[in-house]
Amino acid sequence: MSQSIISCYEAGKKSPPPETLVKLAKFFNVSTDYLLGHSNIPRLSETQGEAAQFFTRLQRLTPEGRKKVLWELKWVERWERKWREELRKGPTKKS
Repeated sequence: MSQSIISCYEAGKKSPPPETLVKLAKFFNVSTDYLLGHSNIPRLSETQGEAAQFFTRLQRLTPEGRKKVLWELKWVERWERKWREELRKGPTKKS
């Protein structure tokens, strides 16, 4: 990448294409939102980063694929609720 291109990006005369923006964010270990000036927080937490990746991947799916993922997510949430309830109750005695 030439110095003139970098200067244009820094001065706001040009915007990098999305692929370049992602590469720059990875290189500097910051979020793309931070590079674009949409956030004052340089890095996302691990959880936020995972959530962002999840939503990016979810958006790439077909509407039917998104419905399937959301159905599976609801199933996991129900399973976790039941599991937590069982933990709170403690071990059950067998006859």
